[in-house]
Amino acid sequence: MEKRKIILRSNDYNMRWNFLQKQKIVPQNVRNVDQICMMMVARYALLQTMNAHSELPFILIGDAGEVDVDIYLRIAEHLPDRVKAIYIRSVKDSKRMARIRLVIASVSDVEILLFTHSNELAAHVQDLGLIAPEA
Repeated sequence: MEKRKIILRSNDYNMRWNFLQKQKIVPQNVRNVDQICMMMVARYALLQTMNAHSELPFILIGDAGEVDVDIYLRIAEHLPDRVKAIYIRSVKDSKRMARIRLVIASVSDVEILLFTHSNELAAHVQDLGLIAPEA
């Protein structure tokens, strides 16, 4: 039974690796394969939702723990009229937070807020007029 699990995982990895090669994406290591695949799936799912509701603007909310910032910025780049703001919750990992701060500092075409508490997010969304004050 244990061998079968390992084989399935190995086959799954090979499938992901082959997919990335066909997309002309060359990961630097095994962790990159998983991270890139996770980004592509998450991005696709979010784009499907946005396309299904093409009349609506979106506020994207995620955390600094994984790949949310990268996914959201790519979507905002492709659909700038649809993404009204990006909100990223801080995490305790100082290396990740340093990277996120650099990324956020380099972006000027979409509203981005790094927040710790949800009340900061709520106040910012109200200040932008994206939700009513009584919401």
